[in-house]
Amino acid sequence: MTEPLQKLAAAALTLIIIAIVLLGLIYGQTLLVPIVVGALLAMLLTPVMDKLMGWGVPKVPAAILSLMLIVLFIAGVFSLVSVQIYSFVQNADELKQNAEMRIADLTQYVQSKFGVTRQQVEDATDNGINEMTSTMKEQAGGIFSATTQTMTNFFLTLIDTLLFLLFHAQIKQAFIKFASKENQPKAEETLNKISKVAPQYLFGKLMLVTFLAIAYAVGLSLIGVKYGVLLGVLAAVLSIIPFIGNMIGGILPMAMVLVTQEETWPILAIIGLFMGAQFIESYFLEPLIVGGKVSVNPMAAIIGVVIAGGIWGIAGMIIAIPYMGIVKILCDQVDRLEPISILIGEEEKPPSWISKKSSRLVDWVKGKFGKETQDARHKTQE
Repeated sequence: MTEPLQKLAAAALTLIIIAIVLLGLIYGQTLLVPIVVGALLAMLLTPVMDKLMGWGVPKVPAAILSLMLIVLFIAGVFSLVSVQIYSFVQNADELKQNAEMRIADLTQYVQSKFGVTRQQVEDATDNGINEMTSTMKEQAGGIFSATTQTMTNFFLTLIDTLLFLLFHAQIKQAFIKFASKENQPKAEETLNKISKVAPQYLFGKLMLVTFLAIAYAVGLSLIGVKYGVLLGVLAAVLSIIPFIGNMIGGILPMAMVLVTQEETWPILAIIGLFMGAQFIESYFLEPLIVGGKVSVNPMAAIIGVVIAGGIWGIAGMIIAIPYMGIVKILCDQVDRLEPISILIGEEEKPPSWISKKSSRLVDWVKGKFGKETQDARHKTQE
């Protein structure tokens, strides 16, 4: 076989493998999503489990206690938001009436400025409002009512997370054995680096989303936005999607203000709230909590989120960026995969004035708390 034919055959085989993998991901969603999410949660909880075992807690109780942290966190968020979801569903008709009143004013403005007939504008707005409210009712109702499939996936995810916690050492050794004998030390070193950096990255991202959720929920509630807690938590979750997520998260409370209030000053307050929270998150908290070890560029993040969302829906969109960060860690440690790391990683840029000032503050905080921690350890040892 000639060299061009060999290359063509290799390219065709690669496309076939990619197609098979995609079909497996699509049709195996019910089985694979709990496993993939469970592995992600296990990476996050492994340091907690190791800490408990260091305090003398046996392995199985340590794994169960670590898992309970996630259960309590999810239960707390759900209980906080579920009341507002229920209220939102109950008052959907009232929101529709308010939206019709606001759009009636807009209809008069459009009619006077652009010469469009009132009947045309009313037909278009009525269709849009009816479709929007029915969709929002269905989506909110679907989120609030825990279906059998959702609960099954939730418990399967918890079981998979527990199994990953209990057998993570064996899984690690199994992956090392896949490498040839001469490459096993390198594979072990790579996995050790991933096991150190990945939990820090995942925990940091969780802390940042939690900060944004609290800031948005409190800020929107103080501004007087209806369902501020629900919209704040939703905006924080959407923030994992670069650019688009923050934009959608900010538009939703603005739309709620336009529907439920006559004043327009809360819109300016919402813009200030989102800009201030994202400024603190990007320039101070992210360098302090996550650090610069893992960074996915916006283009790769958006493409990854869109593809994962098309395959696994909302679950895929949520886990896409954390897994891309883990893939980048792996690619950084393997020479052959370095081009992929360059493709999904952020380009190094000269630091701006704000970045320099924030870096100095972050370094000061790290040095201050790091010194206090070391002094406390010395005193404990003495």
